[in-house]
This record gives sequence, C-alpha cells and structure tokens, in this order.
Amino acid sequence: MHVLVVTNLSGGEGKTTVVREVGFALSQMGFRVALIDADPQATLTKSLGLHLGDGQTSEDDLPAMQLSRTIFFSLADNRTPLPPPLNVHGVDLWPANKSLARADGMLYTSEDALGNLRVAVQQLDYDFVLIDTTPVRTALLHAAVAAADGVIVPVSDAKGLENLGELVEVLQAARKFSFGLEIRLFVPNRQKANLNYHKKIQASLKELSEVYPVSPVVGDRSAPLGLAREAGLPAVLHRPNSEVASEFRAVATALLTALNLPMPEVRS
Repeated sequence: MHVLVVTNLSGGEGKTTVVREVGFALSQMGFRVALIDADPQATLTKSLGLHLGDGQTSEDDLPAMQLSRTIFFSLADNRTPLPPPLNVHGVDLWPANKSLARADGMLYTSEDALGNLRVAVQQLDYDFVLIDTTPVRTALLHAAVAAADGVIVPVSDAKGLENLGELVEVLQAARKFSFGLEIRLFVPNRQKANLNYHKKIQASLKELSEVYPVSPVVGDRSAPLGLAREAGLPAVLHRPNSEVASEFRAVATALLTALNLPMPEVRS
C-alpha cells in the first residue's frame, strides 16, 4: 500500500485537484484507491458533491457532514480505527467538514498524538491512499504528513517553490512516525504554455528533477475542472477524453514510474 500526502505550504497550488484527479485516474487503471480529506475546508469532499443535499434532506444529516464519518476520532485515539468510508464512483473517501478543525486543539496537547492517524491508516488495505491537506502549517497538517510514506508536491506559482524549506521542516518532524518519508513527485500544475512566469517555474522544476521526479506539465484547465466540480465529478470521469483528463493520467503514470511500479492495463 502506497500512502501519499499531497501538500505544499502555499494556497492555490492545486492540492485538492491533484488528489482527486490522480486518485480517480489510478482507479481507472484498476488500482484500489482511497482518498482522505484532512482539510476542515473540505474542498475535496465538496468537489465530489457530498455537502449538497437533495433539497429534502437537511445538510446536517448528510454523511459527509457528520464528524463521526471523518478521521477525527482516529486522530484522537490510536486505538480507534477509521470509520467506514463513503464510496464515490468506485473510490473510497473519508470526508471532511468544518468540525474537523477541532482536531488541531486536541493534537496540540500531545506530540505523540500526531502519529495516531498513521496507526489507523496502516490498518487499511488499498493499493493507494491519497491524503488532501490544509495549506497552513497546523498540527492537523503534521498528522496528515506523518500518516504518509511519500509526498506529492503540486506547484503552480513561485510561492509554491519558495516554501520548500518549510515543507522540508515538516517532513523532518514527521519522520519521527514515518521513517524514510520523502518527496516522491513534483507536479507542475495550472501552467500557461506561453507565460514567461510559468516557463521560469518549469525551469526551476527541471533543475529539481536532477534530485526528485517531476511529472509532465498540467495546463491551466480552470474551465473544464470547474464544470466537473459543478457536476460533482473528477474531470477524468466527467470528460475522460479531454486534454485535462489526459494530462492527469500522465501525472498518474509518472507517479507509478517514480514509485518503480509497473503500468497496469487501463480498464475499458
């Protein structure tokens, strides 16, 4: 099982998009995939339509709005397994909601508690577990990183590279619980082909590729991604033949290569 946290200590880098699209791309390849939303803003959960009622059901009654369906109680106690996940289009998801923010105060009381989520995740049985995170350096972020064995770093802006030193500090702290935790892949995301600013970012990532794997570029695909979110679907399912779907399948392929895994046959 490969447990990967998608993080960058900068907002707007496309963490949630990478988790969602790469996760579902891997599922299409035939892998057993689970997603964990470890961000109280719940952008991943919302993007899959799980915070929207049918007009007759109160939003508070939706499974994704219940604290008991999130990772909260596993964060609180390393003897508590994760609750049953929600299945979304063939991928299992542990959702988030704003109540998950309570976890930060709880985790700050005990450094050892930062390893509780890792204990729960290690009891799972999937090929891939991808974890979405908050862009802010909080105890909840530290717990999410400590639960992983590898890190995917999306970069869409210069600030996404400027904060790498702080990200390394988070990784160093997390190695108390996850020995050997390393960056597995950089993803140049939301890039405009003819923009010199983005060309400089890609040049910087090319230099980094001498040390870390870097995926193919994902273009600035705001329109098709927005339409997919409105439909409560990942773009690889909403528009499987689109350019953005092809780009994220290429990122998934690059991830397999970075992890030295063979390419499976894609489902028909």
